[in-house]
Amino acid sequence: MRHDSVVLDLLEQWGDLPRQAITPESRLVADLKMDGDDLTFSFVPVLQKRLGFKAPRKEWGQVVTVQDVFVLVERNLALGKRQTDSV
Repeated sequence: MRHDSVVLDLLEQWGDLPRQAITPESRLVADLKMDGDDLTFSFVPVLQKRLGFKAPRKEWGQVVTVQDVFVLVERNLALGKRQTDSV
């Protein structure tokens, strides 16, 4: 099961952007105007809580595009990195 729609819903709410403006190639900082604080303290914790996983901080540091978020989410959910697991 893909969780792209959850990611897109959060990005749409966060950036106050129409869904059509958010593509897999959209860059979180350059195109969607998110800054490091938005990602670190707001978007990432909410997304992880909503989907029930926790990815290591170093993995989030490599995320540039919306597609990168999709891949990170799917990989961590497939590995079973639930919030109760140590990271």
